[in-house]
Amino acid sequence: MQEVGPPQAQLSHPNQHLIKPTIYLDAAIPFKPAKELAVNLPMNNKGSVDVYINDMLPICHDIRDNAEQCAAAVLLTLHIMGLPVHPNEPIP
Repeated sequence: MQEVGPPQAQLSHPNQHLIKPTIYLDAAIPFKPAKELAVNLPMNNKGSVDVYINDMLPICHDIRDNAEQCAAAVLLTLHIMGLPVHPNEPIP
């Protein structure tokens, strides 16, 4: 089987390097019980994006590298959707 595009780890928006790294709280700060959400979010382990007009808010569990992938998802999606369709350059 022929590979269509680069491995998943290499897929990124050309300007992804401009996104600031995630800021984490100090590990010594204890967790508090979460407040009830105002909206109902479907449970999944891959993350989700909520779109309101022109704002895209990615949400995911912060496990392994999910936060980095989630932060890159919106930029990569917009980049892919803006690519011209060409038979020699299929969408990954």
